[in-house]
Amino acid sequence: MDSTISPTALAALCDELEAALAEAGISSDDMPHDSAPSPPATSNASSSTVPWPSTTSTIPVAVPTAPAPHAGSPSKGQHLTLRRIRAVGAADPVLALAWCQRVITDLGYNHFARVFFPINKRASARSLATTARAMVALRLPIKCLEAVVLGAWLTAALTDVPRVPVAFKTAVDLPGAPKRVYRHIVLAVAVPTAEGERWGALGLSRRRELMDKPVQFRSLAALLSEYIEAYGRNLHKVLKIKIGLPFPHAMDTSTVRVIWKYLSLHLATRPTDSVSDDGDSASSSGASPTAASPAAPRAKHDTGPARAVDPAVHPSLAPHVAAVDAYWRDVRRNGAAVAAAVAAAGAGSPRLSASSSVVHLKGAG
Repeated sequence: MDSTISPTALAALCDELEAALAEAGISSDDMPHDSAPSPPATSNASSSTVPWPSTTSTIPVAVPTAPAPHAGSPSKGQHLTLRRIRAVGAADPVLALAWCQRVITDLGYNHFARVFFPINKRASARSLATTARAMVALRLPIKCLEAVVLGAWLTAALTDVPRVPVAFKTAVDLPGAPKRVYRHIVLAVAVPTAEGERWGALGLSRRRELMDKPVQFRSLAALLSEYIEAYGRNLHKVLKIKIGLPFPHAMDTSTVRVIWKYLSLHLATRPTDSVSDDGDSASSSGASPTAASPAAPRAKHDTGPARAVDPAVHPSLAPHVAAVDAYWRDVRRNGAAVAAAVAAAGAGSPRLSASSSVVHLKGAG
């Protein structure tokens, strides 16, 4: 079978390619041409063989440009530095948080059993910041706990935005389902606005509803209720919620340890029946960040007279709303005491148990 191409057939093929490029809006005159390759060694081929084509017949390959991003959002895969986030956050912290979430989402969820960036919950904030920088540099997929650390580091420049770790313990809510526990964690953020404080969240999950949340919730309890409802739509029942203390903003230099769990909410029981993970009896309604120091006992709050429950609060969370509100009120009011409690935990707090070492949260997250 003769494999040679006649000059007429080659010319027709070039015309078809040029027409296809023109239809796609690509002009070969505007693109650089590669240097002409050296012709192959001469052989005893027939004189009817087509000669080696010249540079003028080379069809260039165009690299398509990325579509313009939507207004108000960063382009996908854009590397955002803390300096840029700080500049944007000074004018619009909500937009800066959206950019931080885009960085987290672009890394993608790690569906493998191996964790690429193991998180030591007893490590200092500076050590966690080093791990977060490695995530941005290596761009490997991450899990929910790694996403919280990365989100805390990216938002460290937003000094007016507290960032609080919130962990969920759930189980499948179906008759006859295996008794398996799932864990997930997100980073709750509180943004000051003209209408008051608004809550949202950063995070990553297999399920879109369990990832980030927009900054629109009027209270931390309303944000938690949204996650409880999202779990319900995914046939999960929330058994426990653990709320930590805010991450320090000077993460690159801070040597204190992060308090991942301070307030434990057992949704299956009343607040007075709650028991902490450490095995110590603790009233959820009596949780106070001012008592986190090992030298001070945990103080109970006077939650005041009973009040109407916010309709946005999930019924399972309603008995714990007073504890959540008292927790955040003390964080806002007693910032110095909270900082002292975190510093005391860095020296060794009895509230940190052996279970707070290297933890890889698996399951629904």
